Amino acid sequence: MDEIAQHFANMLKVNKTLKQLVMKKFEMRDYGMHWICDKLLTNYHLLHLDLSCNRITRDGANDLAILLNRNNPLKILDLGYNRLEDEGAIILAEALAFANTNLQKLSIKSNNIGAKGLCALAEAMEQNSVLSNIYIWGNRFEEEKGCIAFKKLIDNSRLKQENTDVKPYVVDGKTYLSELTCDITMFYYWQPVHGDGVLNTLIEAF
Repeated sequence: MDEIAQHFANMLKVNKTLKQLVMKKFEMRDYGMHWICDKLLTNYHLLHLDLSCNRITRDGANDLAILLNRNNPLKILDLGYNRLEDEGAIILAEALAFANTNLQKLSIKSNNIGAKGLCALAEAMEQNSVLSNIYIWGNRFEEEKGCIAFKKLIDNSRLKQENTDVKPYVVDGKTYLSELTCDITMFYYWQPVHGDGVLNTLIEAF
């Protein structure tokens, strides 16, 4: 599927109208990710990119970090169900903490990210005031450090409870995270709109 990704990348280089691109379940690897990111460096129109359910690892995360470091206009990025792990999460966190002021919503669900990666992402949110939504469920929460890091974000109101898919709780002095039904897919333009305020949120995303 990386060859198909290359064709999509060439399209992105010249397209000036596309706002959202969904490349979910393309079986894309890092080579395809490299092509997509390379062409997006000169695309100033795409705002929403869904790369979920692919095979992107830390090498692909490195290409994404280069893109984020250039402060690409992307506002919504879905990387759920890939293979970023701690190293990929740390690479993305560094770009978000010190360079990017456009990305607002990020999903890194089910990427085998442990405490190191989760703590790096939490620290990035402390530095980055623009990133408002982050979805992390399905990663490795067995180490309490990662749970505590996100509990602090929520307790300090840096991360609003409705803007993430986890809720912290404490049992016998130990912090855990439980799953919420919130998800980045509520911001997809084709999703049904239900409830007060959802429409305004959708409009603001674009």
